[in-house]
Amino acid sequence: MVAADFGRWAQNEPAGQYVLAQEQAFYDQHTEDIFGYYAVQIGLPERWLLRQSRIAHRLCVAPYGAVDVYAQSTRLPLDCQSMDLVVLPHGLEATPHPHQVLSEIHRVLVPDGKLLLTGFNPASLWGGPAQLPHVGLPARQHMVGWLRVKDWLAFLGFEVVAWQFMVYVPPCRQEGALQRWRALEKLGPRLWPKLGAVYGLHLVKRTPGVHPLKMAWQHHAGQQTAPAPIKDEALLDKPNRQVNK
Repeated sequence: MVAADFGRWAQNEPAGQYVLAQEQAFYDQHTEDIFGYYAVQIGLPERWLLRQSRIAHRLCVAPYGAVDVYAQSTRLPLDCQSMDLVVLPHGLEATPHPHQVLSEIHRVLVPDGKLLLTGFNPASLWGGPAQLPHVGLPARQHMVGWLRVKDWLAFLGFEVVAWQFMVYVPPCRQEGALQRWRALEKLGPRLWPKLGAVYGLHLVKRTPGVHPLKMAWQHHAGQQTAPAPIKDEALLDKPNRQVNK
């Protein structure tokens, strides 16, 4: 799956818009209480997923679209240990090298930095053997199961803080059909909690033996100048980025 293809699907198709609305709620909930100096969204420039983040310096990196930095997720032009928060919407499905993407994220995150990611669940109706080609979903072979992702990230030293499944309606192309199945959004988490079409993971980077000092904003807000981990700091100062609703 090409990243731009997923972006167009998520932005223009009713099924994509439905999925993206629920993912936006996930990112809104988990980003608003994460603090730090710098945050980056990798991919999906069609939707600003950091809109609720309180981090002042926020940027979007992608190989296309209206972004702050044009780059591939496998080679991020960011300094080591420079980011407090990384969000990765479906970034493992948009590359033939998902391990490299995760390694790059591990490299740029500070110790105890946070990673939020979403992906399609291949065990769901949206990704199973009966996947409907006319819905416009990414191909099943590009989907990476949540348990596999957790294993990869555990190997890198990430710890799961929270996880969530969402989108329990069957795959439908028409908005009306999606709405008719909305009752399943309440039943799904109780009856088949891990069969939602999309999973979301909230993780923290753990570095054994490293105990980072508490940042200045935790004690003396505004009294210490933030470090400049990226050489062109103008790229980072995007607190008023346009929000897509």
